[in-house]
Amino acid sequence: MTAKQEAEELVGVFTKSAHYGLIQYAKESALICVNKLLDTVPYINNTQSEIKKRIYYMDVRTEINNL
Repeated sequence: MTAKQEAEELVGVFTKSAHYGLIQYAKESALICVNKLLDTVPYINNTQSEIKKRIYYMDVRTEINNL
């Protein structure tokens, strides 16, 4: 899944549960989730996998902001 697809899916989850016109709320909720995920990836002694995960979710965060 690309970062853009992940962003659209996360915002979509919150949009379905939100009333029409609350897209900004859905985006903010999705950003909270992504930031929580980024908090779980350690900053120190990153493995290649952790670095890729961090970059991926940073890209997802950018895509959410672009929606």
